[in-house]
Amino acid sequence: MSYSSKPKFLTYPEATRAFANEDVREDINDACARLGQAMSKMMDRFDSVAKQMHTLDLQRLAAPLKPRWDALSKEFRELLWQYRNNAGFISGRLKMFCTSVLPIAARNLSGRSRQSYEETVKVLQAFMSISAEHAALTRTLLDRAVAFLHQMVAFHAELAKLVSRQSASGQKEIYELAVKLADLEAQVGQICILNLEVPRPDVTHVTFSTFKIVSSSGRRPGRSKIPQQRMALSEDLGKLTQAYQGLESRKNEFVHAQYSAQVRTPQANYLGLPQMAIAPLVCDLMLSLENSLGLFLSIWARLKIDCSDILQWISTPAPTGMPLVFAGYQECGPALYVTLANALDSCVSNIDPNAITQGTSS
Repeated sequence: MSYSSKPKFLTYPEATRAFANEDVREDINDACARLGQAMSKMMDRFDSVAKQMHTLDLQRLAAPLKPRWDALSKEFRELLWQYRNNAGFISGRLKMFCTSVLPIAARNLSGRSRQSYEETVKVLQAFMSISAEHAALTRTLLDRAVAFLHQMVAFHAELAKLVSRQSASGQKEIYELAVKLADLEAQVGQICILNLEVPRPDVTHVTFSTFKIVSSSGRRPGRSKIPQQRMALSEDLGKLTQAYQGLESRKNEFVHAQYSAQVRTPQANYLGLPQMAIAPLVCDLMLSLENSLGLFLSIWARLKIDCSDILQWISTPAPTGMPLVFAGYQECGPALYVTLANALDSCVSNIDPNAITQGTSS
């Protein structure tokens, strides 16, 4: 595979071949495993902040903050449980598509009969109906995640006001950090809505979402070149491209504000330290959820389009050409969806369900 610094638009055949490459698959699996680990480790970060909240409450400077933080921590664990289940549901649908739906539908390429037509339509419609129900669960997860992030940002803003009132210096930096975190939240929310409302995205939607996780994993990919390539969305997804460009700007602004606030916060400041711990936690949580939800939504969109294309093709008496998913299947098998299913499994396997339930029951 050639490597270029220019953004690349993958066509459907190119995406299928890329996802069939073992090195690419390994990089995607590794990145999704790291995503699962990062989501899981956030439980420890919530627990660490809880101890700081307890120390802060002992000063009796305001109404107790730890009970509210504990409620946020409990909500996060419930959200993480829902997140883990959602990834598993998507993986299960993809596996069924690869092992049952796609092979049955592909039989019609070599010749049609009334029996094969009826069987394919029946299987496809049933599969699409159940998949739509599961996709609705992802939309519910998105709504809950966006609402939770808003609560976290609001808590940080309230803490920032308390810190600012009690601090002799750095009030401007403390305020600016809260503002930039809110700006980042707004940008993430916009991207989530755009990913949800894309009417009929091409394959760049799912490839961009997948390789974005690879580039965000904090580890340079292995031998494969595709994940190192800067992937791009097609021109039809221009609004989403602009939103992601805005996200990069908001991230940079937040990092700058965080550094400025840290410089002005003494290491022994029991007021400022919790804020310095919460701000990056919320930022990391936002970006991890945005990465994940972008992938989940793009997978559902791709799966719906491919199923609809097959249904339309098989229902046409004399179709010309074939659906792109069939062309990819003939060349590389169900590589696109197998790779995505395995990647989701890697993410799920790195989120310990026992750790989640132990926290919610305590």
